[in-house]
Amino acid sequence: MDRQFLEFHKILTTFKPYWYYRPFSQCIALDETPWAQSSPQIVERFKRFSLDDWAHFEEGLVGEESLDFLIGLDSRFKALKDLPFRKFTQKFTNASQVEHLTHNPNIKQRKNEQLLALISHLPHDLPPHILEWCGGKGFLSRLLRIEQKIQTAKIIDWDHDLIQAGKALQDIDLEAGLREHQINELAYTYEVLDAMSTQAIDVLHAHQCIFAIHACGCLHRRVIEQAQTNLHQTLVIAPCCYHLDTLDEYQPMSKLAQQYSQSETQGFRLNRYLLRLATQQRTHASERRHALRQRSAAFRLGFEQLLLHLGFSEIYQFPSLSRAQQRQNFREVCLSFANALSLNPQPFKACSDADYDRFERLGHVRLLQIIPLEQMRHVFRKSLEYWLCLDRCLALIDKGFDVQLTQFCDLQVTPRNLMITAQSYACPSP
Repeated sequence: MDRQFLEFHKILTTFKPYWYYRPFSQCIALDETPWAQSSPQIVERFKRFSLDDWAHFEEGLVGEESLDFLIGLDSRFKALKDLPFRKFTQKFTNASQVEHLTHNPNIKQRKNEQLLALISHLPHDLPPHILEWCGGKGFLSRLLRIEQKIQTAKIIDWDHDLIQAGKALQDIDLEAGLREHQINELAYTYEVLDAMSTQAIDVLHAHQCIFAIHACGCLHRRVIEQAQTNLHQTLVIAPCCYHLDTLDEYQPMSKLAQQYSQSETQGFRLNRYLLRLATQQRTHASERRHALRQRSAAFRLGFEQLLLHLGFSEIYQFPSLSRAQQRQNFREVCLSFANALSLNPQPFKACSDADYDRFERLGHVRLLQIIPLEQMRHVFRKSLEYWLCLDRCLALIDKGFDVQLTQFCDLQVTPRNLMITAQSYACPSP
């Protein structure tokens, strides 16, 4: 995997001006981008786009030509083609029982599809006793038990409500006639536990097989850091949200990544904002959902300008808008933001309708400016995600694990579709 990692590293360093910047804080207009002089033809095309054009924009394309081609990023295709993916699929042996779980109203259909796809790509020689790290309600463990891939599972999560809900679901399984698969208190144990606590390390070391599926930044990082070939036989990790970490700046995990990160000419540093790029891809939404999302983005940008107008100079971390709030008008959204940020509401209430109309329009203008800047950065989103994922693979190889990288489902099921399987054959089988 060294070669593939270096190929992606070369892409990210060679084309650094195209993605290594923060729109608005470092540049406002297309002409000010670090790539404006090297790609003037793209600048001119983007300038002709309206918000409606962007609403129907197929990511990565300008007309019928790809952004990759226009900026000379042909090497990325070779890097993607050469990724060491392991691919195999197997059918479910207990389809009727799986049918019960996957039509359970307590879990979303897309989550069902993700788990079923992931299970179909697991190695055949899983240890019988597993730990589901940050496992929520334990749906993955229940599916694995039904498929007779495991005997027992321990599910830990910091969220007390999720753990209680998982325990309650065992009764539902029993009522549905799953007794023959021993879905009971003996098969599963649930525990409320902070994955970043000292006690969690002891739990990690007590299990031979650990699943960390879509565990965020520092949570899956801890599994890798604590992995030991003389203790764990199998790790199954689907990384997610690399930016959600206790570290302000990314610390490479593998020896190779550490070596290159220290180079002034060949390295780059990643803060939380830059790391966020790796997981910004979403599944395709309906036109209605896309329009609401775009409207919310324009309202955020308009609210930022309103804050400056009212004398609020601090940089705020805006909360997400609920479905109901996304349907509010601009004034209502501004008041919701002000309340969520604990700001004095009086200046916002004193603004006239004309003020709100002006800043709402300004928000849409700013959105039209920021979209092309972000679209160019998104060309390198997948390259950055592969770079981060391969860093984790190499870190486990450094520890002595045999590592495989699997693309376990289509992007439409989940964009976070990379699964790392690490096995240590230094451990005897149970």
